[in-house]
Amino acid sequence: MGIKTQNPHPNNPKKNRRIQSDEFKKIISTGKKITSRYLTFFLLPNTSLTSRFGFAVPKRLGKAVQRNRMRRILKECVRNQKLLYSHSVDGVWMVK
Repeated sequence: MGIKTQNPHPNNPKKNRRIQSDEFKKIISTGKKITSRYLTFFLLPNTSLTSRFGFAVPKRLGKAVQRNRMRRILKECVRNQKLLYSHSVDGVWMVK
C-alpha cells in the first residue's frame, strides 16, 4: 500500500489551476486586455464556478530560477486576492 500524501494546495485543486496552451491562446486573442508598465493581464469570463489564472514570463527576463521566482510571486499575489474576484474568469498574466 502506498502512503497517502496531503494535497499541497487544499484550497486550489489542480483542475482550477491548470490553463492549457490552447486556452492561453484563446484568452489572449479574445479576452479583454489590461496593461501596466510591467504587466499585461488578459481576462475572459468562463462558465465554471472558479477563476483560473495562467502566468507567462519571457526568457529575456533571466534564467529559469529568476523566471520561476517571478511566477511564484505573481501566483501568491493572485492567491491572496482571490476572494476579491466575484466572477468566474480565466486570466493570463504576462510579464513585460
